[in-house]
Amino acid sequence: MRSDDSGLGLAMFVTFTAACLIVTGAVAMLSLIDTWWVLGFAFGVHVLMTAAVALAVFNALSGGAIGIAGRADRADARADNLERQPWTRIEPRRVHPTAA
Repeated sequence: MRSDDSGLGLAMFVTFTAACLIVTGAVAMLSLIDTWWVLGFAFGVHVLMTAAVALAVFNALSGGAIGIAGRADRADARADNLERQPWTRIEPRRVHPTAA
């Protein structure tokens, strides 16, 4: 296992798969129970699962800095590990007079 593998891809996969199965169950319940309130329930389940998938995607895009696990200090620690190099001035090349 690589040291930089944080498991964010697996979390996205599990979240998306669970959301698909839960929404499919809500739609199946909609077809089995023929009342109007089940339509509102299925819509609410769909909104909640969409929010869960969006949170998983945003968590992966931010490198694990947000989410239920609360790893806000992880991004700060990663930023502190970057090497800070001093500003260097880039000098232009001097063209030889006979090259022109």
